[in-house]
Amino acid sequence: MQQMRSSQIETLDAVNREIVQAQTFLRKALSDGVPVPPKPVNPTISIGIPIYNRHAETQDLIAVLCWQICQLDQHISVDIHDNGKDERNIQFIARIREIFPFVRYRRCFCNVGADLNLSSLYMFSETPFRWLLGDDDMPAPGALGQVAEIVARHDDKTVTLFHLGNLIVDAELRDITHDEDMPSSQYEPGIHFLDMDQSVLGIGREFLRMSANIVKVLPFHDVVERHLVGLGLSPICFNLNALTHGKCCFINHPFLIYREGDKSHWISRWPHIAHYNFPRFLGAMALNGLISTATVDSFFNARPDFVFGENAKHASAFNHLNWHRMLAATDLEGAEVNLAGKDLIIRLLKDWANGRPVDIDCLSHGRTFQSECFGDIAAGLFEIDKRLMYVMIPADGSGRSAGFRLFGIPAFGQAMCDLQIWVRDDGQPPVVSSLGIRPSGENGPFRQIAAISPTPGRPVLCKVPLGQVESPVDLEIRFTLDSSQQAGTTALCVVKRLIISLSTIEGCV
Repeated sequence: MQQMRSSQIETLDAVNREIVQAQTFLRKALSDGVPVPPKPVNPTISIGIPIYNRHAETQDLIAVLCWQICQLDQHISVDIHDNGKDERNIQFIARIREIFPFVRYRRCFCNVGADLNLSSLYMFSETPFRWLLGDDDMPAPGALGQVAEIVARHDDKTVTLFHLGNLIVDAELRDITHDEDMPSSQYEPGIHFLDMDQSVLGIGREFLRMSANIVKVLPFHDVVERHLVGLGLSPICFNLNALTHGKCCFINHPFLIYREGDKSHWISRWPHIAHYNFPRFLGAMALNGLISTATVDSFFNARPDFVFGENAKHASAFNHLNWHRMLAATDLEGAEVNLAGKDLIIRLLKDWANGRPVDIDCLSHGRTFQSECFGDIAAGLFEIDKRLMYVMIPADGSGRSAGFRLFGIPAFGQAMCDLQIWVRDDGQPPVVSSLGIRPSGENGPFRQIAAISPTPGRPVLCKVPLGQVESPVDLEIRFTLDSSQQAGTTALCVVKRLIISLSTIEGCV
């Protein structure tokens, strides 16, 4: 054990030395301002990096990648998708792209969430294998050349996931965080080929560490169809999807330095994933014959603590004693899951990913999308049911407004909103209706995308393009009264149709 730890510390010291070398190399390259001569591009593997607002870690990673790639006979393409707002990262990567032709950059229009950012990197891969490398993790010295050689050597139909041996370190890259359950302690150094059951048991929770896996890029609809987790596609979707298509090639060498630090938004969802989605995920795989039920039971029996932590002993938890019962979400302590909403979204995204038309009837599923009313409402006169939403607004000469908000509508790709509204015709004040939109999870203002002045007594149906949507959205329908009306009058405003349609073309990958 002491010898192993000594070897690990030597590897970590080598990583820190290489970071210094890489930073020196990068500063000189940027100072010279001379683009790196292009080389043939590796046709088998590429790297995708989801970044957020970590600047120092991102800078170190990019420096090491550029340093190692420039020493190879073939350039490895690097795609960076920025989900944050750190101007230092934006300016730094802009300079990098001027010098290094293998680096590409895409900035999300807003914080679309970790899962969607990772999904976009997976979908935009132009090589058969994709390495999604966290912005605070690091390849070991010489790892890129060796990994590229191993992937090319075993690039056949039987291997769909390469799992990298890794050192788990603290956030400052100063010490090894030892883990007795690490697969490196169970296998001899070298290359091991594992089938589905072996990989789940042998790699264990390591396939939850996104950076440790290089996955084959399979049709996106296969990922959605087989392994959908919650409202988004978690990294474990890609990892387990690849495992169940073929074999895992476990490279038991320390090729990856994985930081046990802040993993930002995705880690904040870990209790939700571990307590509810993860065991349900494996349970569904077993029920569909992708892995054996004995493997699932063995996995949970051997590792209840790190799958569930404090929830492991809860009688209602999805553990090895009751995962196969597929308990209702309401029976799970702390899961905070709306099962009806989950099932709806799973169905919608399955259809969308398979190129079938998808319409989301927001009125029929109003409670699924956490609907609420806002503004000045006449007492007792607000309701949402399966047919319509209606609100009565009292006029007092101040130009009052009220309306409805629906949260967490899963609109991805090119989206269109069919909106039908109606205003009572009995001499009430004129009303202007507006439709607003914002990304879910943000508390900012709604961006108005349409305004309608309905003729009283006549339903108005309009189609409003929502544009390219890259994350679940919140919608707001606002009714505003004419401020010139005398007090005592009221306006009855009704939404009869609210349907979000997703482009079938966007779903076909």
